[in-house]
Amino acid sequence: MANKPYVTKDYEWVRGTTRPELVVRFTRNGSPIEFDDAILSVYKDNGKTLAFRVSVEEGTMSMNVDLGQVTWVPTAAQTRSLTVTKADGLPRNKYELELRINGSEEVYIMGNITATGGLNDDEEIS
Repeated sequence: MANKPYVTKDYEWVRGTTRPELVVRFTRNGSPIEFDDAILSVYKDNGKTLAFRVSVEEGTMSMNVDLGQVTWVPTAAQTRSLTVTKADGLPRNKYELELRINGSEEVYIMGNITATGGLNDDEEIS
């Protein structure tokens, strides 16, 4: 059986929060992968509706070229936009993280997001 070209990883986020940040390092044979852009697309409603998209190129994700690493910190509005997971416990949100390398695009990570909570009112804390 051939290896999958991507990794599956599921997350649980509390709606209306800005944590956890997502830090992903892309390596091949121990060396950083060189890429032009990284794009994170998050879908709600069982993967039917785009909730939000962020990328290095747009400046909504940061990149460390030397490490082959991207970092993204969600906003409260982004996590609040996710469909809340119901009592059955099934995730209602999906995501994929793709890299653009020399004009081609490839999905490297994909999975489900369980969204819990969201009862707070997202007031700014000073």
